[in-house]
Amino acid sequence: MNASEILMAVLKDLAVQIPSIIAIIACLILAIVRWKSHPRVSLVLLIGLLLLLIHEFAFAVVYASVPDLIIKSANDVDRATVSRNVNIALAVTYNCLEVVPFVLFLIAIFMGRRKTENAAV
Repeated sequence: MNASEILMAVLKDLAVQIPSIIAIIACLILAIVRWKSHPRVSLVLLIGLLLLLIHEFAFAVVYASVPDLIIKSANDVDRATVSRNVNIALAVTYNCLEVVPFVLFLIAIFMGRRKTENAAV
């Protein structure tokens, strides 16, 4: 794949992600607006959202370029197996790294909560 084909693949992948990217940007704006009333929660949320946004762009590039680099180095007999293994490895890596922002979201949701004396169990 040449550079223009990789760029087109990245743009196509990002086009599919437009609804998610818009939602992330909207949440970023809301976190910034709420900064004064909840600065710690907003900070943790902003970090998580920025990581998620970077994740979207980074993996668009990774999926457009890495598989072809690895698969074309394999011989013809092993190409199907290498292709399957590369895609599995990328999918596992994608999902493992996507956990980090979601952990930050959960931390932001529950941080700064006050304990009540008569909390329902």
